[in-house]
Amino acid sequence: MRLGSGRTIDFYNTEGQRIRESSETEDKRKAAQMLKDKEGRAARGEPVIAGRATYDEVRDALMAHYQSTGTRDVAEVGPRVAHLDRFFRGWRADQITSKAVADYIVKRQGEETVSPVQKIRKRPSAGTVNREIGVLGRMLRLAVEHGRLARVPGHPQAEGSGPAVRLPGARAVRGDRGAAPG
Repeated sequence: MRLGSGRTIDFYNTEGQRIRESSETEDKRKAAQMLKDKEGRAARGEPVIAGRATYDEVRDALMAHYQSTGTRDVAEVGPRVAHLDRFFRGWRADQITSKAVADYIVKRQGEETVSPVQKIRKRPSAGTVNREIGVLGRMLRLAVEHGRLARVPGHPQAEGSGPAVRLPGARAVRGDRGAAPG
């Protein structure tokens, strides 16, 4: 493990694979600190992430995962991913923090759509935004599983979208809400 010229760091990961990557700094002390950090992680058996995974790579991996396993319908996930794409395209995956997700929620809740037939303006519901955040969370968890990301940041949720609460002894009623259960 060494610090090369041009501030390239050279080390071995936990699987014994040689990794060379840019430290993305010209400061020799910062590059040396980055190398020590990676050496320490490798010595503790923690994953050493090489390179910079982008949102686009992580998204493509999720879509490939859904296609190969059949766990989700790609056609159902597509519109949710399209909204995430407009905000996160071009981002590095490790820069998607809880603040970035909170900014996405604010932006997304401010969007209006107009239905093509009825010409009604509406904003996305908190549940819709939270389902999109759920897809983003799955993307990032899959990136961690594949060794492309070190950890998944905590993600906030849109307001007013908590789980439905059923009181003890309450019964679910279908149909007219005013009708007596029975």
